Amino acid sequence: MPDLAVLISEKEVLAYRPCLARGTLLAARKTGTITWTRGKRNSAWYRLSDVDLFLRTKEYPVRLDRPIDAGELPLTTRAAQESAHKILH
Repeated sequence: MPDLAVLISEKEVLAYRPCLARGTLLAARKTGTITWTRGKRNSAWYRLSDVDLFLRTKEYPVRLDRPIDAGELPLTTRAAQESAHKILH
């Protein structure tokens, strides 16, 4: 693992912090909630210390200890489940 203060590519960040998605980093860059450096050809470079700071301030949904009722699921999730059910049955 590189030093936390060394600039690393977005690809390396995603490898070292698998809990992050590329889209999450992109959204954070666009909103200015993560510190990054523009490289050649508009590539994004980060310090792991900045990525870790961003992760500490990000909110993640809490996993429930009980099963979720289908009525509580977002519409897109229910639609995906219904579509999968139709395909499988």
